Amino acid sequence: MDATLTRNGLNYNEYVFGDLFDSYLQVPNGRDPQQNAWLTIEIVYSIDFADSKNRVAGLIFKDGDRYVAKDLDGKYVPVQDWDMQSQMSFNRRFRSGESFWNHKFLLLTPKDYAHLDYESLGAGKLCRPNVLCLFRLRTVNNFRRESFTHLPLKVVRLAKDTSDDFRSSFRTYDSNDTDKTFYHELGHCLNQLHIRALLGDESCIYDDINADHCYDTPEGMEENVLGRGTALDVVNAKPWLERIEKHTSISKVKWIVTKGTDLPPRTMPLGFKDGLLPNYW
Repeated sequence: MDATLTRNGLNYNEYVFGDLFDSYLQVPNGRDPQQNAWLTIEIVYSIDFADSKNRVAGLIFKDGDRYVAKDLDGKYVPVQDWDMQSQMSFNRRFRSGESFWNHKFLLLTPKDYAHLDYESLGAGKLCRPNVLCLFRLRTVNNFRRESFTHLPLKVVRLAKDTSDDFRSSFRTYDSNDTDKTFYHELGHCLNQLHIRALLGDESCIYDDINADHCYDTPEGMEENVLGRGTALDVVNAKPWLERIEKHTSISKVKWIVTKGTDLPPRTMPLGFKDGLLPNYW
């Protein structure tokens, strides 16, 4: 269950705890009239490198004179032990998912919502910022609950001589997973089903969410990251829309999503503030 914590004076308005991710909303200090607000989604993760020395229950099994890992389909694939270099390499590639999802959307603030407005005294402006959608992967966060991890990952290192494919899931990866796999699985961690479900296909929401057609991006759209590609569409802003509703109590349907992240705040002269409060700016 989500919980909201208000932290006045600590550079953000609200911190929302969640089982899948946390979020916090920040408002500019007014020095720059061109600065939008920020809504940051944060996933705290850990990595458990599974092998013969770390026989993670339900994942690693001994098969004769070697060890195997059980994938999502129940298939057993040979694995080898991790070393420090291979662990560091995997962690670097996994963290590339942060930049893929970060700073890709902007939420246009409703015309009748003034709570985010700020004064830019040096510029003599009253500003109504839009909201930038940011994403962070964290291993440690001093502002959150103690010892809580949203994403406890288990990772296996496939044996060099195996030709088998290992089917990963959003919490179990293998060393051969591509960046594309990380981007896709992080989309699931952000509470998104496959692209057809995001576009409203009920069979992909309520029936078989992993059916082949649920990965098919409709004609006219780039192949989506929650399908078989790496493109992002405004429908992928779903988690930020859901969280802005929690932070502001303004229905998510009133916020417009754009990929134009450089769109500046709306401004008006401060002199109009008392006589023309811009509720419907």
